[in-house]
Amino acid sequence: MCINVYKIILLVCMCCVGICWISCSGNSDDSEQTEVILSVDKNTLTADGKDIITFTVMHAGIDVTADAIIRSVMDGQTLDGNTFSTSKAGTYAFEASYGNYVSKLVTVVASAAPGTPSKFVRRICAMEFTGTWCAMCPAGMTRLNYLISSSYEGIVYLMSFHVDGTSADPMTIEQSSILSRKFAISGYPSCVVDMREAMGLSENYIWGTERNVY
Repeated sequence: MCINVYKIILLVCMCCVGICWISCSGNSDDSEQTEVILSVDKNTLTADGKDIITFTVMHAGIDVTADAIIRSVMDGQTLDGNTFSTSKAGTYAFEASYGNYVSKLVTVVASAAPGTPSKFVRRICAMEFTGTWCAMCPAGMTRLNYLISSSYEGIVYLMSFHVDGTSADPMTIEQSSILSRKFAISGYPSCVVDMREAMGLSENYIWGTERNVY
């Protein structure tokens, strides 16, 4: 009698295990059948506004791209269709929704287009050597200001250094004399660009001559 009871209990346990296994297996299949899958034909593109990537949305083995919604999770914007292009380099993430289902994220990387101009602007320092005693210096300053405003606005930054000459200059500072000697300034007005050799500012001076191109 006891043996029969043990057999019955063992049979019941085996049946329970089988039912649980079938139940779990069925849930896995259902999950796979109801999952929305977002895919892309390539994960990188060139940020030139022309290179395009194409998304596909699958549900239960069926292409539902036309009825799905694809959006950027960066800004929440919905794509108009199933393609994406950009002119801004960076990493972008997307998801798709179909009915009550939402896909896993898909990321794409947009690389800067070759030959994209750099935003870096090289600034230039122009140092004018002048003096209140110098009769030609006002004309030199006028010429410098004209050249800078006409061709180098926002690029060239001008500094004026006053030095003593035939008479004392009230705006002279010690650094003016030090720099004047360093660049061997022999005539006024003169200009030094980016701490290089001195150049004259006479009326015959032409900005950008071969000697003074920097």
